[in-house]
Amino acid sequence: MAGFKKKLIWAICVVLLFVPTYIGVWSYFSARRAPVREGAVTRLELTDLNGTIFTFTTDSLEEEFEGGALTYFLNLNEKSKPVGSLPQQLTFADYFKAVYYSYDLATTYRYYFSADPDSSYFVDGAGKAYKIPADIASKFIQSSYGMCLFPASTPPTMNFGDGGVVILPAEMTWQCLSYGNVYKEVEVPTSTQTQKITILGGLDLRFTVEPDYMLVNIKRDGLTVYDDLYENISSFNFEEGASFNVTITAKWYENKERGAFGEAVYEFVANVKPAPVFYLGETSIQPGEFVVLTGKNVTDISQITFSSDPDIGYTPKFYRDGDYVRALVPISVDLPDASAYTFTVNCGGVTQTLSIAIEPKTFRSKDVTVSTREMASKFTHETVEEFNNIAGQYLAAESEARYWEGKFIEGVAGRYITAGFGIYRKKAGAYGTGETYRNPGVDYIVNAGDKALAANNGKVIYVGELAWTGKTVIIDHGLGLKSLYAYLGDVSVKVGDMVKTGDTIGTVGTTGFTSGYGFQYRLYVHNIPVCPYSLWEQGIPMTE
Repeated sequence: MAGFKKKLIWAICVVLLFVPTYIGVWSYFSARRAPVREGAVTRLELTDLNGTIFTFTTDSLEEEFEGGALTYFLNLNEKSKPVGSLPQQLTFADYFKAVYYSYDLATTYRYYFSADPDSSYFVDGAGKAYKIPADIASKFIQSSYGMCLFPASTPPTMNFGDGGVVILPAEMTWQCLSYGNVYKEVEVPTSTQTQKITILGGLDLRFTVEPDYMLVNIKRDGLTVYDDLYENISSFNFEEGASFNVTITAKWYENKERGAFGEAVYEFVANVKPAPVFYLGETSIQPGEFVVLTGKNVTDISQITFSSDPDIGYTPKFYRDGDYVRALVPISVDLPDASAYTFTVNCGGVTQTLSIAIEPKTFRSKDVTVSTREMASKFTHETVEEFNNIAGQYLAAESEARYWEGKFIEGVAGRYITAGFGIYRKKAGAYGTGETYRNPGVDYIVNAGDKALAANNGKVIYVGELAWTGKTVIIDHGLGLKSLYAYLGDVSVKVGDMVKTGDTIGTVGTTGFTSGYGFQYRLYVHNIPVCPYSLWEQGIPMTE
């Protein structure tokens, strides 16, 4: 009997020894069946609408939630009521992503909190939708984690230049109008490090929300040299090579429409480099011509902005050209008559105004005889659209390198011009429609076998055949300038070939909108036809 008792005691001890293991195994499989429940979850990662990630554990106690955020969410899940599906307006709405970690499992929930607590829902890991009770939802909406639900909660940021360096505040307070029409303070990232920036002749400060008041204090060698409103900063001379300590005090006054108010202090060191300066290559041009706009001391082309008065309907593209940046600015013949244009260029906080006079010019008219049905079919709205879709993409393509040198030449040697650039042409003859158009190039009287010549150095970027222009070659001369050769017969170049001024690119032909042997030479600044005449006489004037 004593032996039996002894064995029984040993058996009980063995069972008790494995009880924790049994409990652990049971807990593990239980957690896998119901991974998001109290006791199973050890960590929660919450990603808010701005992409900020917060981590909550069973040990963390957030003051805004009794028992901590993890307890709050588990209670929310338990108290919410199942619904058939999310309201339709939430199908593509932003949501708070919550990942619950239970043992080796990660389960993702989606929480659709709203500024209106009665319109808050979530979707669990199985894809089932639930409506969150308003009283529970309101606790989250009123917390610091729910502030991103209110657009005005994002504090303003200050950039130097358009999309340039972000300058963090040394101090900032920001109050946002939140749930219950109550202002709450938003946590704002600040910097204890004094940032150093390079300025090009002036301060160009941009805010995502413009301040109502902005005071600028500038010191040099410890002495205040400017202490005034930012709106008067243009009166201050930022001497090249100097270094300044700048303090900006910005204020946003209480404004119900904005839904926020606050103030900030920014401190940075500004090292001054030579200011950008821009020049025009000519003081006057004729309609249909273009002028070169040159910039010096420009470190970032993307910071350049351009506007014109009257509007030229075109935004020039700047390219790097050695120590300079250049843009070709065309004055299309299709623009209304104007005696002058004023260009305003801004870069690095420096604004410059340049003017160019437009010399008066009269464009005559000359009919084009459409003698056959086939010829008429070459120049229609459909064939022009084909040209724009195919050739247009090559004419508008980027052309960083400058290939041209000196004067340009005509596209065919020793032949007379039959129709000049920009003149009004009417489709006359038996198959003419009477339609009038502006001639986009220069037409020549040619003979079979005449050679088509490259107008200047460049790279062949297109060889093909189009209904309107027939066999066509396009040469890129750089910085947006391209020449086009139309109505060709044979073509002796291919895409990628580098050509020199006067090189043969083919022969004149009978393809495209011509009644016999013809040749048309065009010049484009991107997609805008321009007049080549002055280039034959003086090349392209540029300021160095």
